[in-house]
Amino acid sequence: MLSKSKILKTRRLLLQLQIALSGKMQQLWQDAPVFDWEQIAASLKFYRGPNSTLNGPEYQ
Repeated sequence: MLSKSKILKTRRLLLQLQIALSGKMQQLWQDAPVFDWEQIAASLKFYRGPNSTLNGPEYQ
C-alpha cells in the first residue's frame, strides 16, 4: 500500500504534468496553420472516390 506522502507527491507531479501539457497544447493550437479544407478538398481530383462525400453538386 502506498504511503500518504507518496500519494501526495504523485498527485503533485500529475498536476504539474497536466499544467505543462495544457500550456504546450495551447501553444501548439496557436502555432497551427489554418487551412481552408473545403477549397483544398474540392481542388483534389484524386480525392473524389465513389464513396467520397465530395461528390455532391456543390463540389462539381
